[in-house]
Amino acid sequence: MRHDFFNPALINTSYSDSNDVLYRYAFNENEELINIEDIDENYRKEHKFYCIYCHDEMIASLKDDIKRRHFRHKNINVCVFDHYLHTLSEYLFKKAYDSSDSFYLEYNVNYTCDTTNCRYKTDGCQERKLEKFNLKKWYPNCEIEKEVEDKEGNKYIADILLTSNDSRIPPLLVEIFVTHECTEQKRHSGLRIAEIKINSENDIKMLCDSHKISENYMVSLYNFKREKTGSFESELLRYVYCSDKGSYTKNISCREHNMIVDDNSEIELNIIKKNKITNQEIKDYINYRYNLDISIEKSCVSCAHSSKYDGVTKPDDIFCNRNPMQCIKREICEFYEEKGWDDAISMTPSDFDIIKIKGTLPKDYKVLIYGPHTLRNSEILEKYVYEHLPHVSKGNAIVIIGPLSINSDFSICLFNICSKFKLPLGCFPVKWDKYKRAAGYRCIDEMLPIANEIIAFTNNEDRPTQYLINSAKERNIPLHIMDINKIDGICPKCGRILIPRIGKFGHFIGCSGYPECNYKR
Repeated sequence: MRHDFFNPALINTSYSDSNDVLYRYAFNENEELINIEDIDENYRKEHKFYCIYCHDEMIASLKDDIKRRHFRHKNINVCVFDHYLHTLSEYLFKKAYDSSDSFYLEYNVNYTCDTTNCRYKTDGCQERKLEKFNLKKWYPNCEIEKEVEDKEGNKYIADILLTSNDSRIPPLLVEIFVTHECTEQKRHSGLRIAEIKINSENDIKMLCDSHKISENYMVSLYNFKREKTGSFESELLRYVYCSDKGSYTKNISCREHNMIVDDNSEIELNIIKKNKITNQEIKDYINYRYNLDISIEKSCVSCAHSSKYDGVTKPDDIFCNRNPMQCIKREICEFYEEKGWDDAISMTPSDFDIIKIKGTLPKDYKVLIYGPHTLRNSEILEKYVYEHLPHVSKGNAIVIIGPLSINSDFSICLFNICSKFKLPLGCFPVKWDKYKRAAGYRCIDEMLPIANEIIAFTNNEDRPTQYLINSAKERNIPLHIMDINKIDGICPKCGRILIPRIGKFGHFIGCSGYPECNYKR
């Protein structure tokens, strides 16, 4: 039966007192390595034994007592068991390596698809493979305590040095770690190093019996090539719609991205996922967005009043714009039942891309609405959005993209507008953890390329809004700019409603958010 390399149950880590340790190996007078289990009384009488590290004479104890058979030093000395174990590991490794036709090295390698200009290439187009190499094929020579030199001319002593007869193949250093790890200089030398942690004779025995160095918590590898390219297949999602049997999704290989999976289908789409979103959610969105198969079970996910948090709470939590401070994940709410099925569904353009393979879908007209997060007058927003979007009144398909902060006053107003006009709403989340202070601007850069038109509310002070306006002008994207300062009835400082007020100097117009906001005119 094959042993698992390094069984933690067999590890003995207490070697503070060498008298308590069983030495099971020694040299005979011919410097041959002898195991205590391989000798009998006659052999003991005919031979002498010596410590493999300090070379002092040892006595073979063949009594099967509580300590089992073992060697012990004949004289009291300062021989350290850790040094003995280190030397023993070198000898046993070399003996096992030289006597075997195969000795393997295993470690994980990250493979990335080498296909260039692939429209389906994502972060998922890579895989982690366990590579297995027969060291004997590349390194026929094994030497103990051998000097080796790196490219800079620095010299090191390798515990075990594996070399090839081909000078083009760099050597491999096998370092035995009992109490002292490799030095930082050796690790950063560029030489390939396999450092093996040895705690007991059992560890080295299992290594030699398995004929395998496998990277794990006991084995560390340095200066190995971990990133490689190769040709392999990744998985795509295919959406299929047939008028007679409805819609379904199917996983296909990226090599099959142009193949039709159903001859009777009317529409087939390849889906490229960007975020954590289920196949069912994608299917629901396409069906309801384009009035295809409508036999889908009701859920908060498909409600036009819901959206997903990103980084604010758990990824699967649902954000309800009717109650922005509450995340819900429960049965259909009463409001949803009152509104009926026409309010579904919520658009998530940042979650996936759709690539047509067969058939056609109505073309989306994507409008980006953006402004200061403090803008909170829904009536003003609704008025200007509706006036500058003739597509709304005509009933064309429109996707509203944005805003940045899902729980801002500006966002809540937009949620209400989209619910009123029954517009699919998509929210681009801000990746604060990844981009830090630049996250808002990076989010704008992601939104702009897919926008057909932009409505920007500005108070000439909000920097992200000004950045959006300037970027849209550079890209020649149709742009409508609404100057909040010129809109009567709205506070240019915080976006609240202006109301008549009376002060000690008489009547004036002030912000309804006083004392938080002290704007007046």
